[in-house]
Amino acid sequence: MSINPNSNTYFVWFDNISVTTTGSSSYDYSVTDEGHTYTWQVPADWTIDSGQGSNSITVTPGSMDGDVIVTPSNACGNGPSQSLSVNICP
Repeated sequence: MSINPNSNTYFVWFDNISVTTTGSSSYDYSVTDEGHTYTWQVPADWTIDSGQGSNSITVTPGSMDGDVIVTPSNACGNGPSQSLSVNICP
């Protein structure tokens, strides 16, 4: 949430994270694009292959469980983050 000089309150929000597989070793995570910049975080040993800053990333998962987190932002600041818990199963 951000407040501009004329006291109007603006919110940045987005829909739930969705997941699709792109092959045997990489996955796509995405949110509905609301025209913002998106900052993604993944578990420590995962790799973001492409898409940082956009509404969709392709990742190569590592061996650690954790959360995929996305935070939207625009000129008014950051919106609330959304997370998706991920578990690696052998």
